[in-house]
Amino acid sequence: MATNNGVNVDQVLSIGTIVQLNGNNYKKWRADMDLYLLGQSLDWCLKEAEPVLVEDSTAQQKEHKEKWNRANRICILTIKKTLSDIVRGAIADKTHAGEYLKCITDKYQSSDKIESGMLLTKLQSMKFSMNLNIRKHIMQMINISVQLGDLGMSLDDDFMVYQVLHSLPDQFDSLQTTYNTQKDKWTLEELIAICVQEHERLKRNKAIDVNLITKPQWKNAKGRNQLNQTFIRSLRT
Repeated sequence: MATNNGVNVDQVLSIGTIVQLNGNNYKKWRADMDLYLLGQSLDWCLKEAEPVLVEDSTAQQKEHKEKWNRANRICILTIKKTLSDIVRGAIADKTHAGEYLKCITDKYQSSDKIESGMLLTKLQSMKFSMNLNIRKHIMQMINISVQLGDLGMSLDDDFMVYQVLHSLPDQFDSLQTTYNTQKDKWTLEELIAICVQEHERLKRNKAIDVNLITKPQWKNAKGRNQLNQTFIRSLRT
């Protein structure tokens, strides 16, 4: 089984299986590209400056220059082949494959900052409504935090617990008070279980209140007396 710097070459991607960079999949594309170039023993030229020959350059230096030129050329062609037309047109041409790859990375790092800002704003503005599924609400918030982590902005569990509690309506104030006054912290799994339980309790209490309010007056003693008195007065008139 052939290996290259500890990498199993037999398992390395072929150029045909490298996902095309289309604007929304940079991380996947970059991982595929790095693995392919490593497996093809081409990645060394990305970090090495172009060799410069002088009049008294040795045969070994000239040979190294030829190898670098070939590896660099293959890298540039490989990178361009895996870019969509739109992405390729947005990247300035470079003669050094390492510089060309850096231009692509810089473009997407800038995009990542914008996307991170949008996701963080969305997370902080999320509010739960009592007629929704609270487990799904919390999972959606956790999913956003995972996306932020993929973009280099990791949010710890304590922050997420605070953010979820902050997204709940006033009916959950007692839950927030309990969390703020106790010493132990909740994990996200514990938070989900506690919120689901509290949501169910609040819904049951609301159902009881609604039944009490909408219960017909004739079903209680006071209501029956009032109804009888009204009926008797109607007979006397």
